[in-house]
Amino acid sequence: MASDCELIVLIADSAYTSIYCKDSKVLRELYDNMESLKVDKLAYITDENDFRHTVKVR
Repeated sequence: MASDCELIVLIADSAYTSIYCKDSKVLRELYDNMESLKVDKLAYITDENDFRHTVKVR
């Protein structure tokens, strides 16, 4: 959370996507959009269910 980065989109195998966003309003809009597209297995990533402890970009 201390980073200047506002949004991270991780895509694996063109099917698995994770979005990390600091702005709760933007995150809600993204969630609502994905929900309207009937995305499978849509869920919020929280401290309790996130297996990543850090995200590093090079």
